[in-house]
Amino acid sequence: MADDITPIRKPEEIIGEAGGLVDSMSVALCLYSETLDPDLVTQRLGCPPSTSHRKGDRKGPRSPAEGFKKGAWILTVEGEAPTTADELVDLLLRRFPRDEEFWRALCRDYDVQIRFGVRMEIWNRGFDLSTTTLKLMASTGAKAMFDIYYYGTDE
Repeated sequence: MADDITPIRKPEEIIGEAGGLVDSMSVALCLYSETLDPDLVTQRLGCPPSTSHRKGDRKGPRSPAEGFKKGAWILTVEGEAPTTADELVDLLLRRFPRDEEFWRALCRDYDVQIRFGVRMEIWNRGFDLSTTTLKLMASTGAKAMFDIYYYGTDE
């Protein structure tokens, strides 16, 4: 009997996908200042950065002679789906004291940012942050910054 059934229309091709988790993400603690000394920041924070530079350092041999406008100390953690933003923030911030005075002092001395690098290969992807993570981030006094990158071929 099933062989006698004729579909009303042919199955359609998948012409696109949307939604779901972002493909990969990085979360970074970034400190910036015109007078930032990466070695002193490393000593103060008790861990080495992923990258750092002083004001005036050149980005590369072909970069402008004036170099960076500010010094920077950046520690980055990365993950791919299904790793969540909450997990990455926790992994990053657990390296540092939860003491509010620690963070107040950092924010007095530096422009402190928690930066999210969000990478997607398919449009309309996203992530959420739990209230626990939002409270933890707020307790640092850092600005939250988002860099969103789309690498797909969809038009």
